[in-house]
Amino acid sequence: MEYIPQHTRINLMETLKAVNIDFFSRMGREDMFYSSNEQKDAIFPKYTIFMQTWSDTATGLAEEGDFAGQAFTDAYTVVLEWDEKFYVYFAGQPAYVVEAPINDAFFEDLINQKLLPKVEALKTY
Repeated sequence: MEYIPQHTRINLMETLKAVNIDFFSRMGREDMFYSSNEQKDAIFPKYTIFMQTWSDTATGLAEEGDFAGQAFTDAYTVVLEWDEKFYVYFAGQPAYVVEAPINDAFFEDLINQKLLPKVEALKTY
């Protein structure tokens, strides 16, 4: 089993908490994050989580024309699959949603664990 440093585990927990709060709010189910999952209409999205290295401090979230610090930055990428949509988060922040029809480029990038930044993804996926 691979050793995961304490600060990385905490960062992942904080990232997942932020992702869950945003996702369940989008679904109109804020109660799902704070209560038990024993409800009959519970939502259980599929999670894909991996570390991605970005060439700047914007971690893939920069808008067209934004500036960011030029330093390699590692951040968790979290993708939630639910109801034929893929909700993409970088560093715990919502980046974009990929909806049907979903092209092969998105799936290839997801398999390779190298998703495009927000500006490029909105044009490509």
